[in-house]
Amino acid sequence: MFRCQLCGTVMPPGTRTHKLIVQTRAKKYEPREKPQSRGGGGFRGRGGRPTRRRLMDPGGEGREIVRELSVCAECAEKYAPTPEPEPVVEPAVATESTEV
Repeated sequence: MFRCQLCGTVMPPGTRTHKLIVQTRAKKYEPREKPQSRGGGGFRGRGGRPTRRRLMDPGGEGREIVRELSVCAECAEKYAPTPEPEPVVEPAVATESTEV
């Protein structure tokens, strides 16, 4: 049971909520290293040599959600962003050339 945040209608129990993304922002993610196992950095293992630190996540760029609304199915259909149509590419047709 929830109230649609767009139309204000109270939905009956058991109705699924839909999330409508309203605002996003650009985000740069820094690379993360793999956490050290046992002992936090001082652990050298049995061989006595320090282990190499490996990247767990290389990082990158992306988008993150700033604000989203819980809406009913009707509002989700009505306000959902429409995807841009893909351009139609016509296949190349081979033409026969007759040489005399």
